Amino acid sequence: MPPHRHAQQLAVDLEERLARLTFPVSPTSVAELRATVSQYTDELRSRGVSPEGVIVAVKQIAQGAGYAAPKPSAQSAECRNERDKLLTDLVSWCIDGYYRAAIDGAVSKSRSAT
Repeated sequence: MPPHRHAQQLAVDLEERLARLTFPVSPTSVAELRATVSQYTDELRSRGVSPEGVIVAVKQIAQGAGYAAPKPSAQSAECRNERDKLLTDLVSWCIDGYYRAAIDGAVSKSRSAT
């Protein structure tokens, strides 16, 4: 499958997974969703997309699945609902995955150099 088609398929998978979620989200569903976000992040990173670009792409997918960005007045932990928390988690997973891949790559290079 061409690289751009793989990214498109991962985006479709992520959007469908988000659209099917029911709350409260089970730990299994969270793990599956995080794995999908990680795969999508890895794919975009490998194509040279910036961390910000990955976050924007994931937020757009979430919006397509019916998730709206939290209102500024709902930014405190007490005010956020589960959907808002999930959006925050999606962004955190993108950041973690993006930089984890960068660190793993740097470690692999340093090991092979020794």
